[in-house]
Amino acid sequence: MTSWEQELETDEPVLERYLRGSEGPYRGRVIDAQTKKPIKEVIVVALWYYHRWHPVHLVSTYHDALEVVTDDQGYFIIDAPQIERRAPSRTKFPEFVLFKPGYSSFRGSLASERELVRRKQIPLLGTVELERIDHLSKEEQGYNLPFNPTNSHVPRAKIPRFAKALSDHEEALAR
Repeated sequence: MTSWEQELETDEPVLERYLRGSEGPYRGRVIDAQTKKPIKEVIVVALWYYHRWHPVHLVSTYHDALEVVTDDQGYFIIDAPQIERRAPSRTKFPEFVLFKPGYSSFRGSLASERELVRRKQIPLLGTVELERIDHLSKEEQGYNLPFNPTNSHVPRAKIPRFAKALSDHEEALAR
């Protein structure tokens, strides 16, 4: 069964899989997986995609992106009312990419879609634990590089800190 057929056959209401305007910020926290201490200066990228019909199936198309950096306590807030208000119909909740050299990367959602819908009432959507990888060889660290959104139609200008940090890290690993 294809993914779009699964989407059409699910019991979950469609409204909970797509944005309904702007309903408040996405709050999260990043901590070290072993020490449980906050990690500051992690680059957090939120990526919005929308579904559009392409002759016989749904295609995910880039809508917009926003990047922030965690504070000294590892917290971040993605508040994007303008992005979400002008989003086309069938825009999905954002996907998150987190990156800090020396740590594993993260790509995914901070919470379930039901929690994302209720995010105004939830003080913290999720805590992401990143593992230190600076003890690994350069080759092994290279296998832990994050998904690069600039390779999938996300303009580099939308995520300049992420693009620079990733480029610098790739250069350092190549030396």
